[in-house]
Amino acid sequence: MVNFNYTPDEGIQIHRENAIRQMCQPFLSHENGLTEWVKNSSAAYIRDGREPSKRPIILLFASKQRSAPASIACMDLVGMTSTQIERDFRHWADPEAALRDGNRGVWIGELGGHGNGGKCYMTQMFEDFASLNTARNGLGCAYGVKGGSVAFGYVPNRQDGKDFAVGNIADAINFSLLPMRASVSSLPDPIQRLVSEATGFSIIRGSGPRYWEDRDACQTLIESLLGHHQMITPLQLCQIYVIVNGTPQNGGQPLALPRIDPISGYETPRILDIPETVRDPITSQNISTTNRAQFPNGKLQIYTSDKNMRLGRGGKRQSRHTVTYHTRKSGVIGKIPMIALDVDSSCRDYILILS
Repeated sequence: MVNFNYTPDEGIQIHRENAIRQMCQPFLSHENGLTEWVKNSSAAYIRDGREPSKRPIILLFASKQRSAPASIACMDLVGMTSTQIERDFRHWADPEAALRDGNRGVWIGELGGHGNGGKCYMTQMFEDFASLNTARNGLGCAYGVKGGSVAFGYVPNRQDGKDFAVGNIADAINFSLLPMRASVSSLPDPIQRLVSEATGFSIIRGSGPRYWEDRDACQTLIESLLGHHQMITPLQLCQIYVIVNGTPQNGGQPLALPRIDPISGYETPRILDIPETVRDPITSQNISTTNRAQFPNGKLQIYTSDKNMRLGRGGKRQSRHTVTYHTRKSGVIGKIPMIALDVDSSCRDYILILS
């Protein structure tokens, strides 16, 4: 290495607002932005240690009326404290955003990031404002940003919007759902039961969504989300419901990934035991897959597709043409594209693997 002596300029400046706007360019659409809210809720459930059957995420849409603008919202039943808001949520470009919350033993895989996407969506895609109403362990917070700004703050001020008493979670959720023309009683039964047990919740809402004039904008967005590569893991980890103007969609059932039909005659996946030890091809060391028998052996499940996964229309199949790593505790923790593997087989483009 060549020795280079210099004196760093300690007076270098950065334009905070412009830097944030540059960073937020990838989220200038509802399709890319709303998926970030969903990912954040999914990650919150994983960090909180919730079992897979108790991870509802509710997407809510309210159409424009004479007295009220259209709104888009996302709700989970985890909630945030003011400490989380001030230490984590308001922190931009945090390389440890996915690891925070005081529980670094939980791996949330591809749900993690730098804490930018959800806030970017809030600052860019709503004319009026975007807000976070949240409560956890008896205390609530209201936090948000005015349309066109990147400066977040408590609503209406720090004194009244931070750590106010929340006596009943269901009542607090009902109040937060009013602008969406919804209530706890209008939610599907499984969510109502979980609300009755909840000790917290978060609802992020955007008022006056931009580019939302199309009468079918809501349905178009939902269809786009089902094919979005960032939605695959949340749909596998959580139960994602849709409520429009207080009415549950999809028959009150959670959304599901589009079905991939198997090759005729191979409808049942082939399941193989993963050996207790495998050899690292780089170091040649034997690696335990069970942490020296502390955990049960894993399984390799091979599924087939009746169509070439690499040639799927619009890339929707390509994003699911993967080897997906799954744990009993956290669910999906990572993926590798099939095309990245050195597989010398004509069947490679017609299989999916879950391990």
